[in-house]
Amino acid sequence: MNTSPERPGDGGVDARLLEDAAEIGARRALAAVGLHDADASKDVHELRALLADWRSVKTGVLAALGKAFAMAILGALAVAVGWKWIPRAD
Repeated sequence: MNTSPERPGDGGVDARLLEDAAEIGARRALAAVGLHDADASKDVHELRALLADWRSVKTGVLAALGKAFAMAILGALAVAVGWKWIPRAD
């Protein structure tokens, strides 16, 4: 009876083939998106920094728009109150 890990069905050869196939597939996938060279790590870090900056800018712009909208509403209310309470020469 052969008990070596090279026997098909017990995981030895199959696991190695699966690992090799996974590595080849991963390399192909990275090459397809342009992350196959030595600068790939730097590129990923730059993309993460760019995404973080985009999120920060988006949050700031939304906050500024919210403040502008609130100020416009308060300004309109102030004009409406002033229009009603300021005496006019009729």
